[in-house]
Amino acid sequence: HTSRWSSASRRMRRVSVSVAVVLLMGLACVLTITAIMVLRLWFVRRGYSTVYVAIINAAAIEVFNSVWRHIALALTSWENHRLEKRFRDALVFKMFAFQFINCYFSFFYLAFFRRHDGTLFGLARSANLATDRCGGLDCMYQLRQQLLISLLFNFVVGTANETLRPVRKAAITKLKACLKRASRRVDVEPEADEVRLDAIAAKRRRKERLTPAEERLYEQNELIVDIVAQYDLPELKAVEFGLSPTFYEFNELALQFGYIVLFSAALPAAAGLALLNNLLELRLD
Repeated sequence: HTSRWSSASRRMRRVSVSVAVVLLMGLACVLTITAIMVLRLWFVRRGYSTVYVAIINAAAIEVFNSVWRHIALALTSWENHRLEKRFRDALVFKMFAFQFINCYFSFFYLAFFRRHDGTLFGLARSANLATDRCGGLDCMYQLRQQLLISLLFNFVVGTANETLRPVRKAAITKLKACLKRASRRVDVEPEADEVRLDAIAAKRRRKERLTPAEERLYEQNELIVDIVAQYDLPELKAVEFGLSPTFYEFNELALQFGYIVLFSAALPAAAGLALLNNLLELRLD
C-alpha cells in the first residue's frame, strides 16, 4: 500500500528546495530593484525626473508579487503537507518572506542606508554615476515620493483588476462559446425531453445561448437548473488548496499595513489613502 502523503524525509527535501527557490527569487528581486536604483542615478545625472523611476519600481514590485503567488502556491502544494494548518503556515511563510524583501527593500534603502552609503553599495562608482548620498529633507523627499507612487499604483492596479476581471472573464467565455459553435457540426435540434438539465446548467454557467428546446425546459425547471449551475462552479484557487477565499485579500492588507507602520512618517497621508483604497475595494468586491 502506498500512502498519498510524503514521508518526513521526502517532505524535508522538498521544503529545502522550496527555501532555495525563495532565496533565489529574493536575490532576483534585490538585483532588479538595485538595477532600478542605478537607473534612477542615471536619470539624476541627466536631469530627468525620478518620478518615472518610482513608477517602474512600483510596477516591478507588483509583477514580482503576482508571479510569486503562483510559484508559492505550486511549491506548497508540491511539498504535500498532510494537514491544512501546516499547508497554510507554509504558504504564509513563503508569501511573506519573499514579499518582505520585494516590497520593502527599496524603502529600507531610501530610509536608512542612502544617507550613509552614497555609492549604492559601490555600483555608482563602478558605473561612473553621481553619488546617491542625501542629507536632511532630501532623503525624506525621495522616500515620500516612492511611498506615494507605490500606494497610488497599487490603488489603480487593484481597482482596474477588480473592475475589469468580470468583463474580461465574460468576454473570454463568449469568445470560447462562439468558437465552439463555429466548429461544431449543425445537428437536428433535439426534442425538449431529450435535453438534460445538467447540460443546460453547464451552458448557463458558461453564459452560452440556449436552444429553443433548452429555453422551454429551463423555464419549467429554472430553480433546479440554477442550483445545479451554482454547485458546479469551480472553486477559487485559494479554496481549492484549503485556504479561505479572502486569503490574498488579507495578504494585501498586511503589506499595506507594513507600508503605513514602517514608513508613514515620510507621508502622514498614507493612512488616509489606504483607508480610501480599502473602502472602494470593499464596494468593488
